[in-house]
Amino acid sequence: MIENAPAIFFSQRDEANVKRNLVILCIVFLLIPVLGSQAGAQGLKIGYVNSAKVLQEFPEAQEAQQKIDQSGKLWQGELEKLDKDFQVKYPEGRSS
Repeated sequence: MIENAPAIFFSQRDEANVKRNLVILCIVFLLIPVLGSQAGAQGLKIGYVNSAKVLQEFPEAQEAQQKIDQSGKLWQGELEKLDKDFQVKYPEGRSS
């Protein structure tokens, strides 16, 4: 089919590029299992982080936790205010 295509679409140089790219692609596919087996030979390493210890010992973590707690208190106050406003506007909406 390529042989019958007009010369405008394909040239000998394009055919050489296709063959070269195909060879490179084949080499890459042959190297993938080899490189993958070497990476797997090192073994699986699993780590563990004791987050409670990190939060207790590092001042930056303690400061961050305090900021989170403050934000939570502000949001909780806003939610309670919105809930009270809702109860005032729509008393029949609550079935408590």
